[in-house]
Amino acid sequence: MRKEHKPAVIELVTDYYLNSRDFNGLPLHTLRKDYSVRKPDLKALIETGDIEVHFGYGHPNPHVRALPLGDKDVQLKTLQHVTGEQLEYAVLYPTEKRLKDVVKPSDYENRPFSLMVALGMPKLERVFFDPQILKTYRDDPRYMYDFHGIAGRVCITTEGDDDEDVPESDKVFIETFGIGYSRNYETDNKTCIVAFPYYLHKLSPEHQMMWKHRQLDGKKYIPDHAFIQSQIYGSWDFDTTMYEAFFAELKIINEMATAIEGEPLFKKDYADGSTRPRNFHRILMPTRREYQEFTETLDKLLSDNLNRKFFERRMPTSTEDETIGTIALLERYFGFLQADDRTPIEDMLKTFRKVRSERSKSSHHDLEDKFDYAYNKKQRDIMRSAYTAIRLIRLAFSNAPDARGIEVPDWLYKGEINPD
Repeated sequence: MRKEHKPAVIELVTDYYLNSRDFNGLPLHTLRKDYSVRKPDLKALIETGDIEVHFGYGHPNPHVRALPLGDKDVQLKTLQHVTGEQLEYAVLYPTEKRLKDVVKPSDYENRPFSLMVALGMPKLERVFFDPQILKTYRDDPRYMYDFHGIAGRVCITTEGDDDEDVPESDKVFIETFGIGYSRNYETDNKTCIVAFPYYLHKLSPEHQMMWKHRQLDGKKYIPDHAFIQSQIYGSWDFDTTMYEAFFAELKIINEMATAIEGEPLFKKDYADGSTRPRNFHRILMPTRREYQEFTETLDKLLSDNLNRKFFERRMPTSTEDETIGTIALLERYFGFLQADDRTPIEDMLKTFRKVRSERSKSSHHDLEDKFDYAYNKKQRDIMRSAYTAIRLIRLAFSNAPDARGIEVPDWLYKGEINPD
């Protein structure tokens, strides 16, 4: 490529990026129709500070600037090790420096996240928000709001999309969001919502401004590790959440209980693929309402879920005057077990009662909703206790001769579980 062609190439790359629908880079092979671009030419373009090249490192799709590509020195070092074959898949992008010189912020009025991407922010950069931002969608039945503990999404429902009274600007789709934590989480218990600018850029100006209003200082927060691993790198190589492990324990407990007594301990373990409770995950908004909804669900999975038939072989489940409660039956059943130290058993039973008590508070008192980050800690503490309780049951059952053939997954046996 001749020296005088460099400005034209920089212009082509810039225009392609800004005018493509998704802020894409310009593939090197398309340039070669009009210019002879070799490895030394790429070096010269990088040295201008106006062009950076994606070779598929860091993120496998070079047509998307998902992550930072590195400064000029990093780019040049990378170029040294690129083979001729890899060069064929190179994609060129304008640098943030170049875009700052040519982009007019007025062209992106009321579209702050579109402006971020137009100015060169990687599409999957982390942006942090006050959890309140999701309340608009979660509490409106015209939106489908889904969160399974690691990642979630929001979109207009079919009914909402067909409703002529719903403005087009409100017919939104947010492909993914996750949860994050304050860097001082252990002391302030603050959580946040994590989203990517590329997906927010697709929102209407009205909704972009809503999100911008709730944006937090990114220096004070970090994203959940599992969210980043799964959504950016496509990897599921991270410790399982307590919530997933909870269902794994239920399944194994039921297998062991059936081997021991001929009946499962829990009426439902969701091993058949049936839909799990929708709010059994880390609460997104630290409010009294969300905490109460969670404890109600947790109690339904613990005390309410105990199968009375399991106990019938060992003891009566009712008297002439009353039906014996499920927690009392569990206590009597574990009273048959010989143990030198009964403290773990007592702690397990206390947890069942604690969860029932927390549920009762929400069931019998008309309390106003309240926003308080302390609810994040309350949920984490009660969930840790609940998981410890059912794990204790599984460990106790595993000592029974009839249950020793039941296989426990290695990750569960080793306790490779995220305690948050």
